[in-house]
Amino acid sequence: MSTQSNLILISIFTLSILIPQSVNAYKLQDFLKNLIGAPSNKTIQSDIFSNIISIFFSQIFPYVPQTTQITPYQYTFSVSGLINANTQVVLDEHKIGGNLNIGCLSSNGNGGCGSSITSPLLGGIHTAEVQQSVMASDGKNCTVQGSNTFDFTTSGSYTFTYVCTSVTTTTTTQLQCAEGNYRCDGENLEKCINGAWQFAQSCDYGCSADHCLPSSTSSSTTTTTTTTSPSQPLSIKCELIANKKYECHVNGTCRNGKWTLNNKQGTPLQNTLSFPIPGKAVFETATEGVIEVVAKCDDPRNEGKINLTVKKTKLTITGNFNSKGFGCTEIVTGYKCVLSYFNGLGENVSLKFFFTVYKGKNKVVIDDAGPYMAEPEFGNASTVFICSVYKLGEYTASWNAYKLNDTVFLTPIAWNKADEEQRIVC
Repeated sequence: MSTQSNLILISIFTLSILIPQSVNAYKLQDFLKNLIGAPSNKTIQSDIFSNIISIFFSQIFPYVPQTTQITPYQYTFSVSGLINANTQVVLDEHKIGGNLNIGCLSSNGNGGCGSSITSPLLGGIHTAEVQQSVMASDGKNCTVQGSNTFDFTTSGSYTFTYVCTSVTTTTTTQLQCAEGNYRCDGENLEKCINGAWQFAQSCDYGCSADHCLPSSTSSSTTTTTTTTSPSQPLSIKCELIANKKYECHVNGTCRNGKWTLNNKQGTPLQNTLSFPIPGKAVFETATEGVIEVVAKCDDPRNEGKINLTVKKTKLTITGNFNSKGFGCTEIVTGYKCVLSYFNGLGENVSLKFFFTVYKGKNKVVIDDAGPYMAEPEFGNASTVFICSVYKLGEYTASWNAYKLNDTVFLTPIAWNKADEEQRIVC
């Protein structure tokens, strides 16, 4: 055996030891033995060496990992519950090189979008994403249920589910006036009730600024006004509004002042009362006597004073039933409507409230559960309109007053004015 052949044999045995056991090293050794028996010339030896190298690499390279071939695929996405709205489907929005918009979805074809869409040919892992919430054309807010993303690696399909709900809106009504304030409308005095001007009373001797003018022969009040600024006098007015109940107003230009009510004779007041200028107060008296009403303003310097005589008298019965204000305010279940009245008939009166709605050309009048009893003199009567009991719509609230003996309510003796009708919406 030649020296060169020995070297080849040693190299092959060395490689057979170093290579992994999974390679069949014995094939290399057997092949070498066969080669050694061949003629030993340069050409043959070169061929032998070539064959050895070829066998070696054929044993090694089958175990080298090969590149895996990716098979393209498509994925189909659909949507349910998305009515009158649409959402965009984007692939890999948050990945580098991603953000591919493949189209839009809608359950009823809103905006020309279909209920399903198929992606282009893809490979590998991808993430599809739709909008978390969208606004429908009918004002509803549509929100996806569960996650708004979906990961996929092979062909298939997935449905995004939305739920659309109505959006609650709050309507704010602009107030016409500050609650409890007064103003004159010709010869009538109006009061601000529920943010709107309502008739309060007719003024027999004229109306000025925010109060009725007193009679020149009135014995209930004696007015003495003293002022250092005749161009800006303070106006003080007190009147009996119910048995033992009075209402006083102090008005005028004053940037820093107050007015007080004190017992001057007897104890008609239980405590001294004090209020800022301008202002009003409603109070009850305990006994007969005289109350001194004093108003003082520091800027500009003005003063005013009257004596209010309190007697055991009742209001004169006028023979009429008058509204002192009618209004409806929204509550959780619907609306509460309140009528403030003066019953001058000297007897109880039946009150009924009505709610009118138009259905096409037909007028439907809903009679509430009344009647309600209105006792003589001043009082309030109220009713509640529950929206869930009736159909949604716009209603007009009104009232009528009847004699007690009118048990079938045929002939009303009083009713609301046209501008008193209240609009309510359910």
